[in-house]
Amino acid sequence: MTTPLTHTTLSLVVVALLASAAEAHARPTTQPRQQSGADAALRFEWELSWVQVFGLPNQAVQLRVNRALVAEVARERSEMRRHLRDWEPTGGYASTLDAGMTVGVLTDELLSVTVSSSTMYSGAARPNHSLRTVTFDLRTGSKVPAAALLQPGAGARAAALVDAKLRADPDYSEGGEYYLAPVRPEHLTGILVERDGLRFLFGDQQLGPHAVGLPETKLTWAELDGVVARDGAIARHVARSAGLTGALRR
Repeated sequence: MTTPLTHTTLSLVVVALLASAAEAHARPTTQPRQQSGADAALRFEWELSWVQVFGLPNQAVQLRVNRALVAEVARERSEMRRHLRDWEPTGGYASTLDAGMTVGVLTDELLSVTVSSSTMYSGAARPNHSLRTVTFDLRTGSKVPAAALLQPGAGARAAALVDAKLRADPDYSEGGEYYLAPVRPEHLTGILVERDGLRFLFGDQQLGPHAVGLPETKLTWAELDGVVARDGAIARHVARSAGLTGALRR
């Protein structure tokens, strides 16, 4: 026999559905954006791609983060325009910039992205590539410095862990010879937060000549035990991620 819904029961169901909808809406998501253009005076063509975040409960914070995300890729265009003012183009092609953004992790509290760019100057022998990271605290809209993702004073230990991981990677060795420079704490400026660990990125010629490209490596939360900051949004993210990993293993 089916029990009929009373007015009280129906009201509770409606409230529950509304609450679920509100929670779903509050979960942040990202949407891609793209813009391209040309500057005839500088013989410069560019294309920018970035993400915008939606669903934050605080609209002022959401606006602040989205403006900052746009500014991150626009900065690549501004810097190249500045360099082109002193550049003498040669050949029949324009200078080009392709800048983009990739999400490492998005939670209720954290957004971590990479900003990549590829530039080719008219008449240059080869293109240039760069890769950097930006992390936001989605409660305040503020950027989280790379150093704040680590425990105070843990820079040297983190650098040693990253250095060891790179040395074990055959991509950075040839004939048994390792060809990157030792990683130092001051090198740890590009840190991308991911679901299950931190990815450490290095810029052009930061650890070696241009030929080595843009080295990177990832350390899991287990490998970073005692290194990741013990408070703030990153600590809560680690705790949730570790709990999820444990649940999956069970």
